[in-house]
Amino acid sequence: MSTETPAESPSPLLSVVVPVHDVGTWLPECLDTIAAQRVDLEVIVVDDHSQDDSLDVARRHAAADPRFRVLEAVERGGAAARDLGVSHAGGRYLVFADGDDLVPRGAYAALVGALESSGDDLAVGDFLKFDARSTWRPSAGFAAFGADRSGATLGDVPSLLRFRAIWHKMFRLDQWRALDMRFPAVPRSNDIVPMTTMLTRASSISVVTDVVYAYRDRPGHGSMTRQAGQLTGTLSYFAQEARCAALVTADGRDAVVDEYFSMVLVNDGWVHLKKLMTQGPLDIDVESGRSLGGSVGAIVDAAPRALVERLGRTQRLLYRIVSAGRADLLWSVPDVPGSTDAVPEEAAEAAASLDRALDLVALLDAPADDATRAAVIDRRVVPHLVRLAGTPSPEAREAAVAASGRLPTERVSPQSAAVLRLARDGRWDDLAELATTLRERRVDVVEFEGADPVVRASGAGALSIVLRHDGGEIAAWVDLEAGRPVTAPLPRRVRRTPGRWSAQIRVPLGDAGVDVPALVSQGAVQRPDGALVPVVVSQADGADSELAFITRSRLARRVAGALVRRGRAQAARLRR
Repeated sequence: MSTETPAESPSPLLSVVVPVHDVGTWLPECLDTIAAQRVDLEVIVVDDHSQDDSLDVARRHAAADPRFRVLEAVERGGAAARDLGVSHAGGRYLVFADGDDLVPRGAYAALVGALESSGDDLAVGDFLKFDARSTWRPSAGFAAFGADRSGATLGDVPSLLRFRAIWHKMFRLDQWRALDMRFPAVPRSNDIVPMTTMLTRASSISVVTDVVYAYRDRPGHGSMTRQAGQLTGTLSYFAQEARCAALVTADGRDAVVDEYFSMVLVNDGWVHLKKLMTQGPLDIDVESGRSLGGSVGAIVDAAPRALVERLGRTQRLLYRIVSAGRADLLWSVPDVPGSTDAVPEEAAEAAASLDRALDLVALLDAPADDATRAAVIDRRVVPHLVRLAGTPSPEAREAAVAASGRLPTERVSPQSAAVLRLARDGRWDDLAELATTLRERRVDVVEFEGADPVVRASGAGALSIVLRHDGGEIAAWVDLEAGRPVTAPLPRRVRRTPGRWSAQIRVPLGDAGVDVPALVSQGAVQRPDGALVPVVVSQADGADSELAFITRSRLARRVAGALVRRGRAQAARLRR
């Protein structure tokens, strides 16, 4: 049951539905901007169980202005609050506003005027977003609001699909009810399905270039924008987007299909996936993984093949992993947001992390996956295997043996194959030595003498260091005695080959020589001229990161220098 203050106007031209939840700080300003609209309107404020003074603010406005009514929602959530407001609406037209936003002067008159003059099914206006520091126009650069339109269809202006928020649109109330529009009770993106439905079903659309809404992008727990990266929000978003994909596919217009799937796979969906990943590895249960996989898989399967093929290699791979129901494997892919090469210290956690890496290797079965598969084995599987095999625990060693048996040696790099053979042969002492090297030995660049790095090793005993290019090439570099700095010029081949060269400690183990990453105990040191830069990659708290050198193309530098000199010469001639 709801409570309300009575309305004096039984049939206004426009009904404004305003759901509110703990927005008392901003609500007075929002309602004032609505009250200032020069349109025959009623304002239905629906309080969704606010714990602050939102309800009192709304009641004060209703007491001072008979156009305002206040309802108290019984069901929780913004979707139910909007639906309740619509059920009490009596206007010819319907519009929505959120209680923390602003409606510019003249906005509703512009939208009503467009519908009155055109007879179109809905009107869409431009909008701004703002926060405490700035104001911006998200629609800039899109054709949607390039000109006023009437009688348009979504096929004429497909980029309207990129703006599916509800608050900058006005509808015919009778059509809204005829379509039985309802907002889904979901934690995220509860307006994109209704708006996709309205846009695809509309026989004609008005576009208003006036700014008709100002959205407040605010921080805090209550802001839906800030919740976008949470797992529940991501699940909700992709579930709603899968429903939208079905609507667009049923619509069938090529321009609409291309616009929609480009927006989701290249922009919005990719942003949601990256936000989820940047939080670092999450415990995604089997049911959630399957649910997310079903939604993402439905979207990818419905998308035009040509568009999917144009996606970046990493995008296609991550969408494929999620579509397989294995979102828990995302963080096992090297060099993606939130991923790390670090091996958990606790044996059980290391074993679970190793299992995920092995599952990912099994999933990477396409020829295009070869490079990624090799990186997962070298940077995820082998370090985990060494850590477990070097642990004096029968359970850990059993996990190492089982893992080594899941990988054929002919599909891995020579050094990884050597580690796998050691595990299969039960050579625990050798593997323990590798684990000790990874755990205790560090190689630091402490300074430069001219162009040559000065290198120092910590730990005990001698080390032989090689450099490995990302392309697989290996170059011998320097032998070090622990604690003694050595000036170590980089080999000519390294200096002349652009790219990333990682330092590796070569550990001789009987007939098997194995290279493990050379880790550092301090931050990066950069040559003064910047021509050759040793950097620590994936640096975490300044330690336990690989030492790598980034070499730059001398030819590129010479070309760039020549272009700069030529530009300066031309500028000098012009001045003369």
